[in-house]
Amino acid sequence: MPAGSAAADPERGGPMHARRDRVCAVMVTHAPPIARLRAALAAIEPQVARVVVIDNGSPNAAEVERIAAQAGVRMHRLCANHGIGWAQNLGARWAFCAGFDAILLLDQDSVAEPPMVEALQRGLEALRGDGMHGDRMHGDRGDRMHGDRGEPAAAVAPQPIDASSGKPFPLLELGRGAAPASNGVGARLVPVAFALASGMLIPRAAWRAVGPMRADLFIDHVDTEWCCRARARGLTLAVVPAARMAHRLGERARRLWLGRWRLLPAHAPERHYFVLRNALWLARQPHVGAAIRWRLLLRAFGVVGAALVFEPQRFDRLRLAWRALADGIRGRLGPLR
Repeated sequence: MPAGSAAADPERGGPMHARRDRVCAVMVTHAPPIARLRAALAAIEPQVARVVVIDNGSPNAAEVERIAAQAGVRMHRLCANHGIGWAQNLGARWAFCAGFDAILLLDQDSVAEPPMVEALQRGLEALRGDGMHGDRMHGDRGDRMHGDRGEPAAAVAPQPIDASSGKPFPLLELGRGAAPASNGVGARLVPVAFALASGMLIPRAAWRAVGPMRADLFIDHVDTEWCCRARARGLTLAVVPAARMAHRLGERARRLWLGRWRLLPAHAPERHYFVLRNALWLARQPHVGAAIRWRLLLRAFGVVGAALVFEPQRFDRLRLAWRALADGIRGRLGPLR
């Protein structure tokens, strides 16, 4: 795109596309509903320079490839499901080798409300320049929040909105515990303990400093582990309330009271195996502070326990829960074999 073809950015004094051209969106797909995939691609394609779809062995991969071609985006088709971390790492490696300055991670049914990416980039610039200093949560090394001037931030993320109810997801703000997103409205940035991978804008410097995603976690808590590792290295994480993204937890969700009202996504027993196993493993890692550790465990046992009560296939869920306990304690990761 020629420099003169973009509208001027009054705050920066330059063309708006100068920042857009530095971002590559990496979208991971696995058996996506085609209508939702179309909506997700249509929403993000105008906001970034390039979209790369990494298809994780979808049974409908040919249809995904056709939709990607119609949207004018690049696609890498994997022959099997290697897990979300593996696919994200592959997309990040391609994007940074292609010369992009930042990646935007996306799920297949996350719809970025315009101008989400522009708001994230402004938030990233503010985070680097404003010198944000957060609190320590209970003094844990893994829970420090720094934002010294010139220090690279780990990532910024949008405010996720539940696509079914239209309500914002709660944020775990530093030093405040779980708080509704409305507490951060009006603030340019909300420092958080961790964020969803979908929607995270990660600069090249942060990716190099923190390292890639843990592919052997396969799914669930892959983003949590990366965020904890980033913060243990002294990097910052923040949500930009002005950036909004519609996100789905699953095909359907049940609203339950577990200390507060929560949405329990309807997942297969195999998915809850990863929820419990990975939480147990992650809670034992040295870069995870005590506050995050107990939150992970309480949520994992609450979600799996609620599924045993309210969801079908109780025998399979109980069998896989016992296996998750054993594998999580022993540190056996990777796909469920």
